[in-house]
Amino acid sequence: MKRALVLGGGGAKGAYQCGVWRCLREKHQNFDLVVGTSIGALNGAMVVQNKYQECLDLWENINVDMVLNNGVNLKFNFEVMMGQKDKFVPMLQTAAKKKGMDTAPLHELIKKTVDYKKIKKSKKDFYVMTVEVPNFVPYQINVKDLSAEKMVDFLMASASCFPAFPIKHIEDKKYVDGGYFDNLPINTAIEQKADEIIAVNLKSPGLTRKPRPNNKVIKIIEPYWSLGGLLNFDSEVAKRNIILGYFDAKKLFGDYRGFAYTFKANARYLKKLLTVFEEKIATINEQSTNRLLGKIAFELNDADYKLLTFNERKYSDEDCLLRLIERIMELMDYSPEELYNIKKVGRDIADSIKSVEKMDVKKWLKRFMKNPAITIKEFEAKNLIFSLAEEIDSLDSSVLAMFYKVFPSECLTGLLISCLPKTDL
Repeated sequence: MKRALVLGGGGAKGAYQCGVWRCLREKHQNFDLVVGTSIGALNGAMVVQNKYQECLDLWENINVDMVLNNGVNLKFNFEVMMGQKDKFVPMLQTAAKKKGMDTAPLHELIKKTVDYKKIKKSKKDFYVMTVEVPNFVPYQINVKDLSAEKMVDFLMASASCFPAFPIKHIEDKKYVDGGYFDNLPINTAIEQKADEIIAVNLKSPGLTRKPRPNNKVIKIIEPYWSLGGLLNFDSEVAKRNIILGYFDAKKLFGDYRGFAYTFKANARYLKKLLTVFEEKIATINEQSTNRLLGKIAFELNDADYKLLTFNERKYSDEDCLLRLIERIMELMDYSPEELYNIKKVGRDIADSIKSVEKMDVKKWLKRFMKNPAITIKEFEAKNLIFSLAEEIDSLDSSVLAMFYKVFPSECLTGLLISCLPKTDL
């Protein structure tokens, strides 16, 4: 059984992979093959050498001077900037003329952290993805087959995110970041006969190719939350991303529950809450108790459905309920960096009802019926949902049914909040 770890590209977002690695170590996960693109190749070199503590120390103390000469942290969202062509294209033209930023510190960092002998002696094969230009031909190579100098060169080539970073020249050829061909090279692992693959996707700019048809076991770990800018080498952001990577990996292995947030399991509380919620929702639709949440709440929201079925998982009603609670937590700006007790979260949300500014649900619904062009975005969703939760026992079932027909997601969320004070075990 050949097992592979695939690490995607993403620049400063790579700290997330260090958090995933922490969990993999705790779970005693061993790999025969490591494949990386860009920052995934640099983190992969650490994995192959088994330098976890050094990798952790590096990310927890990262700063832009370790990567660039005269560098400045770009704290804006790089993906958003790429959509602003009027500003982005001139920057590309300037960077192209100057051949990119000065990455000499990154080159020195790689030389310092890469132990040629350790990688050569490792039992793990280690492939990196880069792209030969100007024809944009993918080039994947087993780093263990290289000399010490070329090992560093190809790690630099894989991370040469042109035009921000300069093109890497090796002998008479030119190379750029592997993300120009595949930012999550699962297919390389498949080609190398891996049977089980864990891939860490940083959800960064670049091409991410779908795995070719195969019978492999492939599990992907990726963030729900933004990991920040591609070129924002800030230690505080990195520490946050390490936590998020660790939590997401723990959820993959079933140690914690959740999708956007992370919870200690409390099946008893969730089952009790589900029973109360089913009774409440029956006032709207008596036929909805059969796979209640799966059929009604989440077929209406593609993003939630993708979360629930990610990695081909089979979700339960309790999972759907947990995701609905997470929606409320997002409205209330809960931090994703904490490990939560689901029962305590329920109490906190219930206690918050009185502190939220309220709206007249009936009056708002009548206004909507007169002008259907009005959307929920024109109002504070949180205020409307909490208002519904507080007024729900005084509303006619016909009003609730109308509210559900118009805004099913918000209606279900308000119904759930109204159940929380009644679910105390």
